[in-house]
Amino acid sequence: MGTQLTIIAGRSAHRRKAKPRDWTRAKEAKFLGALAETCNVTLSAELAGVSGTTVYRHRAKDAAFRDGWDRALAQGFARLEIEMLERALRGSVRTIVHKDLSVETMVEYPDRIGLALLKMHRDRAEAPARRERDEAAMSAEEIVELRDKIMAKLERVAPEFLGLQAGDVVRAEGNDWRVIGVDVAGMAVAAECVRSLEAAPAGLLPTDGGRVAAVIDAAAGPTTLVLLDLRDGGDAGLTLAAASAASAWRPVAVSVAANGVSQPAVVVGRAALIGRVEGVLGDGPDALFDDRSMIVVKLVASDGWLTSADNDALAMGANLTAVGDELVQYGRVEPLGSGRFRLTHLLRGRRGSEWAIGGHGAGEMFVPLDPSRLTRIALASEIVGAEVAVQAHGLADGASVAVRRIAGGEGLRPLSPCRVTIANEGSDLRCAWVRRGRGGWSDGGDVPIGAASERYRVRIAGPAASGEWVVAEPSLLLTAAMRAGLGNGVATLSVAQVGDQASSREARVSITI
Repeated sequence: MGTQLTIIAGRSAHRRKAKPRDWTRAKEAKFLGALAETCNVTLSAELAGVSGTTVYRHRAKDAAFRDGWDRALAQGFARLEIEMLERALRGSVRTIVHKDLSVETMVEYPDRIGLALLKMHRDRAEAPARRERDEAAMSAEEIVELRDKIMAKLERVAPEFLGLQAGDVVRAEGNDWRVIGVDVAGMAVAAECVRSLEAAPAGLLPTDGGRVAAVIDAAAGPTTLVLLDLRDGGDAGLTLAAASAASAWRPVAVSVAANGVSQPAVVVGRAALIGRVEGVLGDGPDALFDDRSMIVVKLVASDGWLTSADNDALAMGANLTAVGDELVQYGRVEPLGSGRFRLTHLLRGRRGSEWAIGGHGAGEMFVPLDPSRLTRIALASEIVGAEVAVQAHGLADGASVAVRRIAGGEGLRPLSPCRVTIANEGSDLRCAWVRRGRGGWSDGGDVPIGAASERYRVRIAGPAASGEWVVAEPSLLLTAAMRAGLGNGVATLSVAQVGDQASSREARVSITI
């Protein structure tokens, strides 16, 4: 047990021999343990080596001890209650010896125990309400009087000792003492201490408050920007992706200009996953899995990662990525090391980008389309066809070069028609196609037009000349008279849907005329 140090008002700390009536943390723990076992305050105080008056005085002024007292009693009563409940439910065996010395055994189920259990539960349920009534019964004058008494005691204690707490070190009789418990009694602060070189009880050693875990001051790296022209916006705007090879990303401001005229700047808060394709992505089907082509990409961020997706996940839109102007989904990922990955099991020409399948070049940018990591740049429809330039202004972008792209207005275009077919009708040719909508539709209904009216522009580039027609339905009867002058041989048929603000990309097939 630690030595008791008593700090008298205005005097230095000195040591005195511990007395039986002194209250210590060890005695408190022993008392509470005995109380939980016996539910007897007097017996528990004797076992702890203190008087009943001492424990009641300490209970009155120490809220934590008071709570521990209540919990100990609750544990003891719960154990007694279980025993009583067992006796009430299963009964107690009683042996009866008759006058003829015959013995009879019977089981009794005492009603008094059941009634006592019911009363115990009622008292437990009403205890919080009674406590609130007792606390509310204290008048304002009594509260003020109690406060004045406490302040009068504390004013007589040397100020330098009022803040003592477990873990502090005090100097007494030429030695250092470590405080493991503090109590204010009368006009003194009683601190239970151990010699500084002695081991303090478990759980009472002073702890280090630690320090703020500051953000690592990683060096900033140059910003990589990519401008995408996607349909998702439904307007003339472009989509911006930004990333850095540095380990820590910082939000970066990006200036925007169209044909040299400044536009509102944007701030990129989250880094996108950006890479550069090694080699050239070849041609492939837009209606089936492309298991012949592959994409080898090196990511800009060294800690970036790509994951595979099964066919069900691909059907739900997983791994949708912009590779140049084509939108691709990949199913299988093979890590190659150093931020390089091989991607196979591809779905090509997603979301109406089949027009870009055959137009890939070397070193194209690779951007997974995570909307939370992309920034939309709003542009007026009048800017369609203009050159848009963006430039990053991060900490390491002093000599950065602007990234440029022509605003093609993909967000304003309808989807191009699909499934173009040619059929003979006597000497005429029936050209038909299926329209696609971008506004969604319900099962059992036709595809919505997505425009004020339904119109298509049909062009035929023949060996000798070209012709153009505008129709209001998804088919065109190409008569012999209409084909006259186009020449005989292989021609290219192109069909585009005419929208309110722009026309779709053309769907092309070869025909013989």
